[in-house]
Amino acid sequence: EQTFKILTDGSQARKTKAEKEMVLIRTKRNGIPIYIVASLLEMEKFGGGSAGAIFNGINSLFKESAPFAMSPEQYQEKLISSTGRYNGVLTQLKRNRPWLLTIYCANHRIELAVKAAFNINEFQAIKEFYKTNYYLLKNSGRLQSQPTRNSAANTQESTANVCAKIGGLLKKFKSYSFMCTVDVYLDLLEKIAPTSMVFEAEALMPYNVPLAVSRSIMELRGKEDIKTDVEFLDSFIHRYVASENGVITGEFVKAGDKRKRKTNREYINVEFRIDAF
Repeated sequence: EQTFKILTDGSQARKTKAEKEMVLIRTKRNGIPIYIVASLLEMEKFGGGSAGAIFNGINSLFKESAPFAMSPEQYQEKLISSTGRYNGVLTQLKRNRPWLLTIYCANHRIELAVKAAFNINEFQAIKEFYKTNYYLLKNSGRLQSQPTRNSAANTQESTANVCAKIGGLLKKFKSYSFMCTVDVYLDLLEKIAPTSMVFEAEALMPYNVPLAVSRSIMELRGKEDIKTDVEFLDSFIHRYVASENGVITGEFVKAGDKRKRKTNREYINVEFRIDAF
């Protein structure tokens, strides 16, 4: 009995917005896994990058006249990696192929679950806050290397757009409610991070999946036990200290430090002088 797996992934060009879908077939030859590039589909021909368009694209490769024709007489079992429970690519392929065995990617399902859990207005605002910070510094070498001196110098040449962004970020920093929400956001990410490490490992065994998910759920439920302001403020103060003279300081994990225990991590201290803007 021979089986194969269809693997697809798409990308979109930044300038033209044209989307392409790579379709590969994973099978075995003499017991050794091999990958065959079936096609690089131009999704424009199939109506875009929706689930229906991807379905039409993949389906075009497996028609009777195509080089990779699929029929139940040839193969008893089919494996495919995709998502979409109700109207996804997998679901649409299975409508006229009842023998198709559906297998969902654990990594992708976890990713979708986390995205759905964080899809609230307050957390989306934090996401935009981080993105604005990132692109502001990325597009300015001076701001990246000398943020304090550049922000404090009134004579420094700057554009109205940059000034507006810095003013918006400053307003967020002055908002106590926003900073508290950021703290909740980071606390939750810290609880989920160990699970991410499990799924990023080179070898992932099936029994590791439920264990990692159950551990994260227990950690997250522990956060629900915080009932008093004092307990929450302890967590908030661990990250930010706002003084009366217009200075906000924070302690953050050094980029690239993935150690699980907080006590083993390397931190950097960041200081913002509000009155210097």
